[in-house]
Amino acid sequence: MDVFEIIMSPFVFIIKYIFLFSYNLSGDYGVAIVLLSLFISLILLPIFIFIEKAKKKDDTIKQRMKPLVEEIKACYKGQERYYYLKTLNRQHNYSPTRALIPVLSLLIQIPFFIAAYQFLEHYSPLIGQSFLFINDLSKADSFMGAINILPVLMTIVNLVTVYFYTINGEKKERNQMIVIAAVFLIMLYNLPSALLLYWTLNNVFSFFRLFITNPEVFKIKRTLTVNTQVIELEMSSFKERLITSLKVFYILAIAFVIIQVNWALNHTYDLFALRIGLALLISIVLYIIYILFQEQIKKSIISIINIKIEPRVYLSLLFFAAYFHMSSIFFYQEMNKSLDFVSLLFLIPIELIAIGYYLRDLKTLRYKSFSLLLVLPLIILQFSNTLGILQLADKLLTVYEIGYSMENSFLFTFRSVGIIVTSVLFFFYQKQKKLQLFEISNYYLLFLLSALYIFGQIFIWGPLMSFSSFPEAFEFSAIDIIIKGAQYLAIVLILLLVVFFFLRKRTKLIMLITLLVIVFIAFFNNTLFPFDLGTLQVNRFSEEKNLDAPIIYFIVESLLILSSFFIFVWLLKRKKSTYIVYSLIVLNIVVAT
Repeated sequence: MDVFEIIMSPFVFIIKYIFLFSYNLSGDYGVAIVLLSLFISLILLPIFIFIEKAKKKDDTIKQRMKPLVEEIKACYKGQERYYYLKTLNRQHNYSPTRALIPVLSLLIQIPFFIAAYQFLEHYSPLIGQSFLFINDLSKADSFMGAINILPVLMTIVNLVTVYFYTINGEKKERNQMIVIAAVFLIMLYNLPSALLLYWTLNNVFSFFRLFITNPEVFKIKRTLTVNTQVIELEMSSFKERLITSLKVFYILAIAFVIIQVNWALNHTYDLFALRIGLALLISIVLYIIYILFQEQIKKSIISIINIKIEPRVYLSLLFFAAYFHMSSIFFYQEMNKSLDFVSLLFLIPIELIAIGYYLRDLKTLRYKSFSLLLVLPLIILQFSNTLGILQLADKLLTVYEIGYSMENSFLFTFRSVGIIVTSVLFFFYQKQKKLQLFEISNYYLLFLLSALYIFGQIFIWGPLMSFSSFPEAFEFSAIDIIIKGAQYLAIVLILLLVVFFFLRKRTKLIMLITLLVIVFIAFFNNTLFPFDLGTLQVNRFSEEKNLDAPIIYFIVESLLILSSFFIFVWLLKRKKSTYIVYSLIVLNIVVAT
């Protein structure tokens, strides 16, 4: 037994004894967890009362010291300021370490939480036991498909408690507690329902504990004087806030209802009415949270909308999201979850940035009401991708069992749609961040040579390589491949040149640089560092397992592709297109020989 187990053993014993006593009392494991949480809260109540009294005493001292502290900070600096503040603290019998007193409320509960985790996680009788809407207390509830309801309820109760607890306190303390609530949501999202039920009820009892330890937060401050003009202004402001908040409710309700309809279409209509009702209930609860934290949410949205980044950063994030997503989809065996996870890490921030530029541009759009409707699918998209990162993170860490993903049944995944939408929103970005154009000589020659190399590999040289590995398996000759391939190649080149001719200058530039990058990567993978796939065996290669490259290979390749893009931009800007033309001619000759 190590030191940690020795320290935790008394807490585990308390949890185990109370739980078994509660089960013997009730005969139901769900009720036993409720009683366990209640008993632990009652045991800790005197300690919480003491902590709150100490905190209030320190808050009173800090308020008395505040004017003097501000005066010292304004008049003195460095070592002198430090000694004056130290003297002031000593005169008022105050220690800065007492600022940690509020944290004790959480720290005291942590050992009991860890003990509950150790006991309930491995308590086999919980397997298959149901309670209320929870089908299995030993697993995550998965009540709404990919969404586990218990961690959501836990976070809602947490935020409501935080709001009332800090209603007369500092914003800094409130923000810290909100961050802690978010961390617990992520950490506990896919833990067994038994543990989530215990911790959720613990938070519920913490809220009711405020009536004992902090009754003043529920008192309504009344003013004796009445100013009709102020009331009118307040009512006008209230109406505006109400209309805005109702829009938020409609968006949330529609988003959750769409998720449940999708679930029913692809699974079962059992409990469909209950699911819709619960989706609306969650929307109402989130709406209430929005009302409570409206100012903080507005500030966060404004900060997102005001984000400004350079075009190369925008395009780089979009490229990484698209590259890793496409790599995950077209992985040679099945979809690669690791690559999809990396794609999400880039997609979520670039979606937020793109939505910010779009919302900023609404001020100049003619059809504002129609444009605002587009915000709804964008929010659903962002919500689903954020949820996806929770699922994939758990999958990669192989800690928890992942439930059904709500996007699996769609023709296009939310990741694909997110990349497409973010690419479309690039229009609103470039309206505000004008991309620099530059003149290029040899436009059409560069385009033709690049397309010739790429599609020559597809229609002629690639098939010839496959043919040469096992010619007996084919019913036609190499000459047939060359003739047919040349015909297709000529048709494709002519069509591409026609399309290229009618493109705008900006689009021509992007298309040309993209083709040059593809040429470089094709040369890198086919000539410099080719994959050894062995010989063609009917419709498969003998060594195709070599395609199962580690994730570091994809990271290096993505960086190589992006670097080559910026190198080509740099060369073209400095009128070095002639060197690129000579290089393309050499490459086409090399591949032909």
